[in-house]
Amino acid sequence: PFVLLVHHRHAFMNWDPVRYIQRTFFPEGFPSHPHRGFITVTYILKGGFFHRDSVGIKQSYGAEKRHEGKHVQWLTAGAGIQHEEMWDVSVPDEKDQGNFLWTSSQELYQIWLNLPAASKMSTPDAQLLEAHSMDSSASSPPPENTTPIITSEDESTITTVVA
Repeated sequence: PFVLLVHHRHAFMNWDPVRYIQRTFFPEGFPSHPHRGFITVTYILKGGFFHRDSVGIKQSYGAEKRHEGKHVQWLTAGAGIQHEEMWDVSVPDEKDQGNFLWTSSQELYQIWLNLPAASKMSTPDAQLLEAHSMDSSASSPPPENTTPIITSEDESTITTVVA
């Protein structure tokens, strides 16, 4: 089985003059490109993405309040999909709110998983997953060493497991 894990960490500054020239030639994100026969799970830690694809799905997701808890995307490429993920850099980091000069920070992990042969030609789809706590009745916050587990029978739940 094919498995790939990538980590992206970027910062976009509104005052960077090179950025305005560079984005004319290099879009801020991952412009339209094809995938086939695997799944990508994108877990956003900071910032967010705008998603569009050939199936007609348009989504905004990320780790900020404006994304309403939808900070994981489960993309099944299956028989083939053309999609793009562009950075959501329109809003400054919380520490820079109200400042003339600001930065929009972005950080994510993405895992690529090969689909089994029987599922290679499945219908492409992109779903957003919401965060749910394993025990919302706990009176104290969880320890710092927690591991997010993205799994459920219907692929719609993120569970935080204490390590």
